[in-house]
Amino acid sequence: MNLAIGLLVARKDMLFRIIDKDFSGKTSLKLKVLVKEASKYIDMYEEERIKLVKKYGEEKDGQITVEKDSVNWTIFIKELTDVANQQVNVNFPTITKDEIENTDIKISARDLIEMENFYEPDSNLEATSAN
Repeated sequence: MNLAIGLLVARKDMLFRIIDKDFSGKTSLKLKVLVKEASKYIDMYEEERIKLVKKYGEEKDGQITVEKDSVNWTIFIKELTDVANQQVNVNFPTITKDEIENTDIKISARDLIEMENFYEPDSNLEATSAN
């Protein structure tokens, strides 16, 4: 599934919350593969973010930061956005909406919404869109 790295970064907390839920063994394994795959790209994003902070930031109180009023802020944000928008192919087993939502497991509405990016595409919706 092709996803933007920024989406994976934005969904990181949700993925680590949902993986701790008591799903069936099959669903749990699928989620673990998804988290492992996503983590590779999240780590790469963090490495690039740190590199950009070092490149465009200034040391202040023993830490390197890029301040919003810095002359480098705009170029820093542009380059970081380019990294976040990079599309990557995340390989994980198909996860259906039913596997996550039609269980007795309590999952917050926010996590359910954020999980939607990782579901198998709805084949009925695709068939309707094609017409």
